[in-house]
Amino acid sequence: MSRSLLTRLVFSLYLFILIYKYFNGALLGQQPIPLFTNPMMNFTYWAFLWSGLNKFLFSQSFILIFIDILLFVSFISIIANTRLNYFSILFIAFIWLYQFLYYQILSYQPFGIGLLFAAIPFMFSSEKKYKLSFEACRYFLCGLYFLGGILKLKNGGILQISHMSDSLKITVTDFMLQNPASTKAVLISFLIHHEIISWTLYALVTFMELSFLIGFLTKKYDGLLIFLFFTFHLGNTLIMDIPFMNHFIIFIFLFPFALKQEKNYFKFESSPH
Repeated sequence: MSRSLLTRLVFSLYLFILIYKYFNGALLGQQPIPLFTNPMMNFTYWAFLWSGLNKFLFSQSFILIFIDILLFVSFISIIANTRLNYFSILFIAFIWLYQFLYYQILSYQPFGIGLLFAAIPFMFSSEKKYKLSFEACRYFLCGLYFLGGILKLKNGGILQISHMSDSLKITVTDFMLQNPASTKAVLISFLIHHEIISWTLYALVTFMELSFLIGFLTKKYDGLLIFLFFTFHLGNTLIMDIPFMNHFIIFIFLFPFALKQEKNYFKFESSPH
């Protein structure tokens, strides 16, 4: 897959995500000023808070709207002309800023880091740096899910038959009380009352995550890893009500290899930079 085609694909997916956010009222200019801060955030988030930049930005509503506009302008410019890598740099800077500000609005930090990483390789005009960063992000993706499987083993949930059933009781109680007759509530109730079946699903999920170890050994099965990626997250959305709109775009680091299995995975265009 050529670099220009891949660039347009990635930033078209970003366009889809931000349009989705707009219609769900999730852009910065559509949000109220946050009143609370969650103390369980990670260090990078707290460093952002300590800088005081968040207070300044939230005190000026027009700046929040301006950030939203710059996000749209930057990736539309990239789609129109993929050689304009400085628009990629601009987009990356503002999508990270958006995400930190949005976490403060939510007052919690959801798992949605794919939105932050998918654009990184496209900031480089150098073909070598582009390829190396793409490879690095691909290994980061595989390591992220493999580590998730390792943590599940370490936490011992796989050794407790009731673990998945107990987790459902804790995480989806509100949904079941509000939607007792829904198909999803019936499915969840079934899993809660059939611990062997729910544990089997948990074991399968653990195996799916551990399977990303394959990505460190070969690119031959990247298509399979894409399938496992979406199966894992769609299952989480269906059963655990964990959305992955902010994260799904990270699958792009497996996509080029799934399309064409050759020694040279990238077809680079000559760059004037």
